[in-house]
Amino acid sequence: MLNRGQAGNQHRLLDGALTERTLADDAEIVVDIEGWQGERFYMDGLEVRSGEIVGLIGLTGSGHFEFAQSLFEPRLATAGRYRFKGKDVGRASVRDMKRCGSALIPDHRMINAMIGDWTVRENMSIAGIQETSFKPFGIVLNGRERAETHRLIKRLNIKTSSAETKIVELSGGNKQKVSVAKWQFASEGKYKLFVFLEPTEGVDVGAKREIHDLIVSLAERGAAVIVASSDLLEIAHVADRVVAFRNGRDADQIARRDFSEAVFINAIAGVTQ
Repeated sequence: MLNRGQAGNQHRLLDGALTERTLADDAEIVVDIEGWQGERFYMDGLEVRSGEIVGLIGLTGSGHFEFAQSLFEPRLATAGRYRFKGKDVGRASVRDMKRCGSALIPDHRMINAMIGDWTVRENMSIAGIQETSFKPFGIVLNGRERAETHRLIKRLNIKTSSAETKIVELSGGNKQKVSVAKWQFASEGKYKLFVFLEPTEGVDVGAKREIHDLIVSLAERGAAVIVASSDLLEIAHVADRVVAFRNGRDADQIARRDFSEAVFINAIAGVTQ
């Protein structure tokens, strides 16, 4: 696993001397990509290991968001090879990727991840309620569902007056926590890849810190994590390495020890230092 140490002191974008952290020698390769191509993206090659956070950056339309989403929706790709935990997934469906252990926390959460008229409990349980321990013989065990909801509300520090509060009544940060929590509902350890698109879009500063800590905690528990964001400071806070996209394809990989605002900007703009 990664040795993250005093994260708050190491996560400064402008430091210029960030401590590079290393993976365990036996860390499993979760994502293995080669020649992965879609309408708006191309990735020559990428491996992401258990416990690692890879940040994706680029200018608008550079392809990093589309590539990230294709790791959860392989049918967005038209060519190339994608191995998930050593198995070729081909052009697997979203349902198949969920079964394999892949999760997506999308941008525009109220459009892509939440049902506004549903409660916190209903939104949180939507991905995990099919687990047999919660729905034997097709019957939802309400007591177990409520207990799991309250466990995750406490664990993720979701600020809500009740599990039955409508999701639209929560702040942006707490909505995002629910968006993450649904992939942990009755599924502890099941998901080995978490893909985040703009993870702190529309949240306040305090909630940003909590969500960054949550992303790091997923990696520390053994998941591979992909974070695609337009916020360079956010990427510097959480990523162990960064892939910069330009003109629809991967262009540069940046090690943590080399993180700086200038390096990031030059990489996405194609400026040679």
